[in-house]
Amino acid sequence: RSVAASDVSKASVATSTLRPGGLRKVRLADGREFKLGTGFSNAERETPPPLGSTVTFRYSGFTKTGLPRFAVFLHLQEDF
Repeated sequence: RSVAASDVSKASVATSTLRPGGLRKVRLADGREFKLGTGFSNAERETPPPLGSTVTFRYSGFTKTGLPRFAVFLHLQEDF
């Protein structure tokens, strides 16, 4: 499935450890937090993205409260 630009966004990592099952709390630019559920490789599970780093994720629509639904980790935003 190709990913539409509106289905991809960025968030800041809000927790310092990767939780069981790949759940990681991330924070949107507006301050709201949600859990990023899947998409992490085994290596990323062992050494998760650092606290405060920016990650890119894809999602499928929004919840009733306006948070991304079914968010999937894509990659760590590299600083250039």
